[in-house]
Amino acid sequence: MREPIDLGHGRRQAWQAIGAQGDGAALRSTLLACYSEPHRHHHDTQHLTECLRALQAQDEHLLIDVDLGLLGAPRQRFEAYEQQVRREYAHVPVPAFRAGRTQVLQGFLHRPRIYGGRTHFNCLLEARARDNLAWSIARLAGDGSAG
Repeated sequence: MREPIDLGHGRRQAWQAIGAQGDGAALRSTLLACYSEPHRHHHDTQHLTECLRALQAQDEHLLIDVDLGLLGAPRQRFEAYEQQVRREYAHVPVPAFRAGRTQVLQGFLHRPRIYGGRTHFNCLLEARARDNLAWSIARLAGDGSAG
């Protein structure tokens, strides 16, 4: 079982690292509410830092695109993310995990655009996200190394 993440501490570090003004209380409350959900524990302080760095305003669509940014991360980071997801769902039997995860990833892959139409995300991440999704789906269907 993973140790609980101190999101408050991570948020303070991320907030200071990006040089943000104010105490960020409203943003902190929003992020903690989102990331405290049991199914979201695969998000670590690194990802919260990535979200905060990209977040210029409290725009829910931007936050969603930033969150989905992991899909378009370099392969090494994406693979680490996929491993985090599997550890979080370690209690799910391999066949059920593979079927469910494949369905989720295919849902993203079948979208006309993964990133809500924002030019920045579409230009920078869309192609790599699609490559990562296809790679992960192939691993889930393949030799058993993704279960």
